[in-house]
Amino acid sequence: MLCLAKPAGMHVFGEKGSLSAWLLERKPELSGLGPSDQPAIAHRLDLQTSGVMLVAKTADSYLRLRQSFSTGEMRKDYLALVCGHLDKSTEVDAALGGRYRRSQRVWVDDGSKKLRGLQAAHTLVEPLTWGHLAGQPVSLLRARMHSGARHQIRAHLAYLGFPLVGDVRYGANLGLGDLQDRFFLHAWSVVGPHPAMAGEERSWTCPLPEALRLVLMRAEISEFDLAEGP
Repeated sequence: MLCLAKPAGMHVFGEKGSLSAWLLERKPELSGLGPSDQPAIAHRLDLQTSGVMLVAKTADSYLRLRQSFSTGEMRKDYLALVCGHLDKSTEVDAALGGRYRRSQRVWVDDGSKKLRGLQAAHTLVEPLTWGHLAGQPVSLLRARMHSGARHQIRAHLAYLGFPLVGDVRYGANLGLGDLQDRFFLHAWSVVGPHPAMAGEERSWTCPLPEALRLVLMRAEISEFDLAEGP
C-alpha cells in the first residue's frame, strides 16, 4: 500500500500534471491497475482539496480497496474551516444532484429544485474550535463521511449555512487571502480495512499543508493540536 499527499490544485487523473501521471512516472509497474483513464489510485479528491490518498500495489488489493471505498467501509475524515460559528455537531443525510448535465455544482435534494443524477450522501460535522478571520467568525470542523458523492462536504456545509472559507461557488463571503482559487478543505485521514492484510483495520493520515496552518494562525486558532489531529 502506498499513501500519497495530494496538494491542492492538482487533478487526481489526467495525462499531464496529475497525481496519477506523477505516480506512474515513478512507479510504471502500477499502470495496469484500474481503468486506463484512471490508473493506480483507488479514489478521488476535488481539484482544490488537499490530503491523503491511497494506492494499492497489486490488482487484487486494488479491487479490494475500490470495493471498500464504494461500500463505505472506509471512514474519511476531513478538516474544514467554514464561515460562521457552528457550535454543535450535526448530521446531514441528504442526496445531492445537479441541475443540468454538466452542472458545476450540486444541490441538496430538498424538493425545491428538479435535480439530475441524485446520489445518496451522509456527512457528520463536528466543531473543533473557533476563531476570527478578517474580522469574521470562523469554525474549524471535522467532517466525516462514508459515501463519496461529488462535492459532498462542500454542498452539505453550504446547505447548513456554513460554506467553506474560500468556496465562492457554494456561497462563501470570506476568502483565504493570498491562496487564490482554493478553499479550506483537507483530507486528514482514512481508516478502514487494509486490502493486503486480511481486512485488518489501519489508518492513514496527512498533516495540514503549511499554507493552511498559516491560515489557522491568522484566525488565532491555536488550541487545536495539529500534531494529534481530529
